[in-house]
Amino acid sequence: MPKPYLFNLGLNQKKFGGNHKIVGVSINLGATKGRGSSTRMFNYCTQHSSNPSLCINEFITISPIEPTPTPIPPCPIINISTIATFDGISWILNVNTTILECQTLTIDITDTLVIINNLTLINNGTIINNGTINNGSAFFTTGTITNNGTITNNGTITNNGTVNNNVTIINNNTGIINNEFFRIINNIGTINNIGTINNVETINNVGTINNVGTINNDGTIGNQGGTITNTNIINNSNGTINNGDIINCAQGIITGSIIGNPPTNSC
Repeated sequence: MPKPYLFNLGLNQKKFGGNHKIVGVSINLGATKGRGSSTRMFNYCTQHSSNPSLCINEFITISPIEPTPTPIPPCPIINISTIATFDGISWILNVNTTILECQTLTIDITDTLVIINNLTLINNGTIINNGTINNGSAFFTTGTITNNGTITNNGTITNNGTVNNNVTIINNNTGIINNEFFRIINNIGTINNIGTINNVETINNVGTINNVGTINNDGTIGNQGGTITNTNIINNSNGTINNGDIINCAQGIITGSIIGNPPTNSC
């Protein structure tokens, strides 16, 4: 009986011109004795094939190696107590803080979050404000802010996402609100502007905008169904204001054109 060639399953295939690595396989052997044995398989390949290694591979079903999926890390939990310290009245932001895209920060109706001077809050996820946010520093958003309470701004708010104002935004005299390119502010509540609003994209107003500060509009203010009352300056020379009710008090100045109803000059 011919001497069988050595075959180490899962290791190496020997004596066929070197080592041939075998991993993750099953072999179609047939019977384990006699004519269907593994010896017969080896003998057949050495006698009838110029490449015994390739011949044996034809008896082997190589199990595909499934790629190991990269685990997705869980989204860290966020709430007002994980980013701020309660001083007995308000929650004071502890450090510069970024809200991740996967995170939602909800501020309860009885809570006030204060962004103190020299700190920055960046929102890349979602903020739902049912209480109060007082910004005295820098507040940036690329995500979504839904305001069901009050946002008071004495610093800078920069919108690179979407702001939905359902109740009240107060922009005080030191406050600056920047609405950047391709971004939107939807107002169905009230925006009281005493400071500066710079709009280069879209403000949809179906609520009320009271301006006693400065609005620089280089984008579009859609005012269908809303009311704008101006007692100071609206620079509209490079932008568009569409329709709605615009009340321009005696000392108010509006530059540029308005599409739709002209302002009424009374307060």
